[in-house]
Amino acid sequence: MALTHTFSITELLITLIVLIIISGFFSAAETSMMSVNRYKLRHLANDKHHRGAKRVLSLLKRTDRLLTVMLMGNTVANIFASAVATLIGAQLYGETGVFLATLSLTLIILIFSEIGPKTLMAKYPQPFAFFAAVPIKFSLLVLYPFVWLGNNIVKLLLLPFRINISHGKNDELSADELKHIVSETDESISAKDEQMLVGILELEQLTVQDIMIPRAEIMGINLEDDWQYNLQQLYNSQHTRLPLFSKNLDNVYGIIHLRDVLQAIAENTLNSDKLIELAHEPVYVPEITKLDQQLINFQSQQSRVALVVDEYGEIHGLITLDDILEEVVGNFTTNIAETTDRDIISQEDGYIIDASIAVRDLNRQLQITLPTDDAKTLNGLIIAYLDTIPNANTCVKINSYRMEIRKVSDGVIRTVKLIT
Repeated sequence: MALTHTFSITELLITLIVLIIISGFFSAAETSMMSVNRYKLRHLANDKHHRGAKRVLSLLKRTDRLLTVMLMGNTVANIFASAVATLIGAQLYGETGVFLATLSLTLIILIFSEIGPKTLMAKYPQPFAFFAAVPIKFSLLVLYPFVWLGNNIVKLLLLPFRINISHGKNDELSADELKHIVSETDESISAKDEQMLVGILELEQLTVQDIMIPRAEIMGINLEDDWQYNLQQLYNSQHTRLPLFSKNLDNVYGIIHLRDVLQAIAENTLNSDKLIELAHEPVYVPEITKLDQQLINFQSQQSRVALVVDEYGEIHGLITLDDILEEVVGNFTTNIAETTDRDIISQEDGYIIDASIAVRDLNRQLQITLPTDDAKTLNGLIIAYLDTIPNANTCVKINSYRMEIRKVSDGVIRTVKLIT
């Protein structure tokens, strides 16, 4: 009982308050350090040269030491607080006071040293992490022998499980995880920027086959056609680069640029032989090439157009640099009607759709989510879903989207109505 009267009630209360503050500090520091965004810290440290961010990053390199010193400080403060509270209770109410002090201190520590600080720091971790970095570094320096001893004991206990606690947290993220992070961001990133970021991340998952212009839709100049007809094709072409071939795309001379053609027209030297002379050697790309790799290929080859071939070397389509860029930034035209007039016609109860449209383009233009794994075109998707070529007026429901087959000819679905 002599110890209970060694210190005055005032001294004990001040000591108790200080210990509760210390306990709350380490609890808050633990939550803020573990919750802080490391990517923001790296940006602040590397680009802004923020000292606080650099200190926090240095602590986070060894989370085992960081957690040990914070838990050690919190635990020691709580133990001493419990002892001091016991002394206060014993001085005031005797043995009954010990029970009351224990009960009261439990509630106080739970609210003011655990729940309160941790809840607040989980919402605003970065400012307090900067503030707490200096005291924690000092604590780590003072308590290093105990931290070292505690860590090594834990290492020995975890050794049978082959767990190494010495290394920091692995911050590597997959493309899917990055897309999820981007999609979960708040209004700080605009919808357009979010779409572009997701588009960039998707380039490594898509192949040129996913976005190529199918062989049947390739616009080109056939030297076997009437010369006047070819001239009209050149004059009216909406594309600056066209494949030049004879009879069919299996006999390609090259890719002609309308800039060269217009110069030859101005010089009055344009004819079939001149077209062949102006044609640039075609670039071929396998249909399984990833879009991010093809973007690099276009850059290294200083080309903007490539013919897509299968494993047997047969031409299946054509891809341009613009097609890849549109996967990132969207259609270059600002009027959606300009891009959908030919393939999609809006009606009061839905859309009339050319079934040769790519499912990805359809999803993008109408903001829907038809599956893209089974087929590239709407025609192929419906046939794959039904496992047969349907008759006209057949109705089908895919991913909750109701569609009516309007026209079928030559074994191909030509027109579909998407009912909204």
